[in-house]
Amino acid sequence: MAGRGGIETGCTTLARRLGQVAAAVHRLPAPAATVFASDPVRHRRVDRAARHRGWRSLPLPLEQIDGYLVELDTPPAVLHADLHADHVFVNGEVLTGIIDWGDALVGDPYLELPALHLDLATDVRLLDAFLDGYGWQVCDDFPAGP
Repeated sequence: MAGRGGIETGCTTLARRLGQVAAAVHRLPAPAATVFASDPVRHRRVDRAARHRGWRSLPLPLEQIDGYLVELDTPPAVLHADLHADHVFVNGEVLTGIIDWGDALVGDPYLELPALHLDLATDVRLLDAFLDGYGWQVCDDFPAGP
């Protein structure tokens, strides 16, 4: 694949294009294969308190955990599920490919954001550009930066 991995700080053109590509992937019809027939993250929400109790990783009383997690009603979509700069190949300001689809799944599109946000957090303009390119609806409680 032509290009190199990474997104340069300040390259909003590339981040916007990545948002457009992510939106296109999320619009793909979900494969009929059994492995894609369910949303594993939504199913794991059922036993979340028990898992965290075993890990002893949260300081709050685990009975309160459901009150902190919002149930989303977005339709499931095809996700890369590990989208960050190391998996994005570029040539200058041209997106030439996205690699490492081994974690791909059908799930809530919001699951695409954590790895990407952590990767683009050094330049909030990149996250803003990604969200803009995607057409992501950004409301008051969704901080998108300046």
